[in-house]
Amino acid sequence: MKRLLLLLCLCGLAGGAGAGDWEEARRTMLERPRRVIYNNDGDDATWWPRNLPVTPENFLARRLRTMEGSRVDSMFYVVQISFTTTTYDSKVGRMLCRNTQTPAAFAANPELLRQGTDPFRLAVDYCRKNGKEIFASFRMNDIHDSWWAPGEKNRWVWLFPEFKRKHPELLFGTQRKRPPCGAWSAVDYEAPLVRETLLRLVEEVCENYQMDGLEFDFFRWPCLFKSVGWVK
Repeated sequence: MKRLLLLLCLCGLAGGAGAGDWEEARRTMLERPRRVIYNNDGDDATWWPRNLPVTPENFLARRLRTMEGSRVDSMFYVVQISFTTTTYDSKVGRMLCRNTQTPAAFAANPELLRQGTDPFRLAVDYCRKNGKEIFASFRMNDIHDSWWAPGEKNRWVWLFPEFKRKHPELLFGTQRKRPPCGAWSAVDYEAPLVRETLLRLVEEVCENYQMDGLEFDFFRWPCLFKSVGWVK
């Protein structure tokens, strides 16, 4: 817990507050009016139309520029789905670089990397230049990667991360052995490795991006412990 609090402090300080006035900066952030918070799934570049050139400007036009002239004060940009699958250039997890869901779309992230950027960096830069607050949003136990059947090769299987392939013992179950509550691909936060991996992801984002804060989204999805999933 102490390490997490330190990371949150570092995140705030990176935005310009010095150590001595951290509490004042924190109060200012908490009391800031937020008329509309725009939660962005973070998949702007993951579902990229095949007939659209991959450029930073086209990326911004797809979703971020919709905030212009609106009452949106803050964007909460999803940086992690399916646990360790990221929408930023990650060394701890792995950025989502493929999409086999539909032939009409593909993942533009590899091309953005070749151009020296990534979706979250573009979102951060845009929001800071346009007076919008931006938070990195972590979906604590996103389970979109559970929606594929044994033998499936296309639909949703592309979301299943290497972390879960290497550590099946940390999941609630399997495709054939599903818990009565929650989803089989959810990770068990009782496991130290799960908690430590999340902290490493948070630390990585705080060190590499100048955002305004962090959101830990426990709603997508709310079941966090295997014992709860199996009603023990």
